[in-house]
Amino acid sequence: MSFIMKYPTILSCIFCLFVLTSGFDIVSESENHNIKSFLDLYTVFVMDGEIDNLKAHCRSGDDDIGEKSLTVPQYFHWTFRMNIIGSTRFICNFRWMADENTVLKDKTFDVFNIRIMYRCGERFDVNNCYWLVRKDGFYFAKDDKPFPDGWQLLFNWD
Repeated sequence: MSFIMKYPTILSCIFCLFVLTSGFDIVSESENHNIKSFLDLYTVFVMDGEIDNLKAHCRSGDDDIGEKSLTVPQYFHWTFRMNIIGSTRFICNFRWMADENTVLKDKTFDVFNIRIMYRCGERFDVNNCYWLVRKDGFYFAKDDKPFPDGWQLLFNWD
């Protein structure tokens, strides 16, 4: 009798361990050289570049980062892992405030999803995603170089 027939449970366990440690790598068609895994850590940074009174409230389906009040040049960040099916999504609502109760401009968008994941830069063992809020809109970069080097305007306030 063959080893496979004799020890199916052991082989099943070995196969499961192999699958779990392989990381279920998700490869972007456009950036297949940049392989990301659900085991990777991601950190999203939100920085106030020009707004004197900025409020940001970020959340996912599982985590609420809470509302943050920022002035230039403050920032906040959080670290997480992509879920196993690649659907982790963080949404932020940004409010440019005239004073504590008056909203001048308001914008909500995804600051992290599977498409943005592939744009994040790797530093040590963490993939960093940087957002810079300015008067003309929201800029993204894969590293924290001085503005405008490497920053791309992705969203306007309108």
